[in-house]
Amino acid sequence: MIVEHQLQTTNRGDAVASPRSGLLRGIAIVAATATLGLLAAACGSSTPSTTATTAKSTTTTAATSTTAAGTTMTTTPLTTADQAAITTTFSTIFNLGDQSAAGVAAKIALLQDGPALQAPLVQLATSPTAKVATGATVTSMGLLTPAECQSEALTSPCAEVKYGIVGGTTASPVSLLPGQTGFVLQQGGTWLLAKLSICGLIGIFDATASPAVPVPAVCSAG
Repeated sequence: MIVEHQLQTTNRGDAVASPRSGLLRGIAIVAATATLGLLAAACGSSTPSTTATTAKSTTTTAATSTTAAGTTMTTTPLTTADQAAITTTFSTIFNLGDQSAAGVAAKIALLQDGPALQAPLVQLATSPTAKVATGATVTSMGLLTPAECQSEALTSPCAEVKYGIVGGTTASPVSLLPGQTGFVLQQGGTWLLAKLSICGLIGIFDATASPAVPVPAVCSAG
């Protein structure tokens, strides 16, 4: 399935005050509902699809938004190549159903502090929701200013990404956790998913994982 990117005006005042609040707000109910639906789908297939959903390029106009505190936030367009790379990062990491050696290695390579998060990332697959996740759909993305990156404890360049975790296949995706906000940062020419984006999700998936997924120390480190 092809999902068109478009830059959207975002209100990020709450995210500045608490980087993980955007990840946790209002998704516990969605996670529970999506789990029930995907468990039914999973019964019809013994092996989750490893085909991750991709997306088209975004529009190229800059967007601004004003926080509750009155601070103007600006996102600027990313190049087509950067858009494609960021989409691949999200699709690869959130293909959580693929726990093959190659699949895990690909995820770790695209995750900030990946080696420190490998164990909990693998453990996430024991969650009924995570084990049927096959990728992510990216709806918009925008480059942040250096000051905005710093406010999220990220180095510059960094970008904010609106996305949803999906199951199923590219042709027939099933929404698991829609309406998510994540961050990526570029290191060594590679766009990595920020650790705060995966750390926040550990708390959501932990409720249904067995055994429970421990939140690693790297999640509280700067």
